[in-house]
Amino acid sequence: MSEAERPTPELYREAAERLRQIAGESRLSDIQADLLDLSARFERMATYYAAQFTNPGDPRDRIENRVSRDGTPPATS
Repeated sequence: MSEAERPTPELYREAAERLRQIAGESRLSDIQADLLDLSARFERMATYYAAQFTNPGDPRDRIENRVSRDGTPPATS
């Protein structure tokens, strides 16, 4: 896969945001939950990809900035 074809963390994050938007527009709670779950997966893929292939110092990629399954930031202790 060439550099031009390789997805970027930003593309994964944009897809995750769009999925959250669609979930907010959905009237069915099962669909909302599935879309939010998929959104969280895309966020995790962005974080993983960023840690593997880009600047690991990006603050969005720190564990405390990851989102939970429902799309909300994790609780801090």
